[in-house]
Amino acid sequence: MKGDAAGVRLVSASGASFSGGAVPEGVYDVVVVYTPGAPPIKVEQARVRAGATLTVNCSSSFMRCKVN
Repeated sequence: MKGDAAGVRLVSASGASFSGGAVPEGVYDVVVVYTPGAPPIKVEQARVRAGATLTVNCSSSFMRCKVN
């Protein structure tokens, strides 16, 4: 997770939530809090593949995230 957002989480369909580190393979909603105290916003979905590295880079000034 990169950027200046207050918080970024990957949330699975079952409700499991990850803020970085090792994440099980699967499809996740990318949920962001751009500024402290603001409500979380689902910005897109990301697929995590076994052994791959996923980078989520969020900008609070543009209120955008890019998943690579």
